[in-house]
Amino acid sequence: MGLEKDLPPAEQLLVLFRPFLEYLAASDLSPKTIQKHVDNMWALGGEFIRDLHNDPPLRRRPISLLDSEGEA
Repeated sequence: MGLEKDLPPAEQLLVLFRPFLEYLAASDLSPKTIQKHVDNMWALGGEFIRDLHNDPPLRRRPISLLDSEGEA
């Protein structure tokens, strides 16, 4: 499914995503709505990881410094 070298940046993403996911878990939103948000977070994380594969020098930068275009 993934590569071992993807784990460190994925863990960094999880630190950034966790507050939103915890908010969702504590919300009164329907399970279907929560699942849609979780699916979107999964896709967003996948885009970050894909960008790391397409531009390997990005791996040297912390995830929190990258913008939506994968540039610091």
